Amino acid sequence: MKAAYFNKHYPVGSQFRFYPVKGNHNFSVVRTTSPAWDIASSRHAIVKVSGRSGGVCVSHLEVN
Repeated sequence: MKAAYFNKHYPVGSQFRFYPVKGNHNFSVVRTTSPAWDIASSRHAIVKVSGRSGGVCVSHLEVN
């Protein structure tokens, strides 16, 4: 998912389940703390979330 689509549908402060290891059932409930941005090396956008340093791939988020 690209940043423009993510930002249009999920404003800063949206709540998600974050799966650090994709496919694993362990998750943390987080909120976005920044708009998403695209990076050239990935087809998915990156976004900052509560409780994590740096950005996480939006493909590891699921609407809570």
